[in-house]
Amino acid sequence: MKEIIAIIRPKKNVPTKEALDKLSVPSVTATSVLGRGKQRGIATELDIIFVRMF
Repeated sequence: MKEIIAIIRPKKNVPTKEALDKLSVPSVTATSVLGRGKQRGIATELDIIFVRMF
């Protein structure tokens, strides 16, 4: 079994899931996170995708 953890931008969420679907990936888990950089004032929303392949 292999596991891939990817951090992607929200606008790339749908194309990434479509590409994984074309590859017949059996399991995908996505969650949204909110983070800040070193400047401590600029918030960035990202998606983390967990992919498990058996």
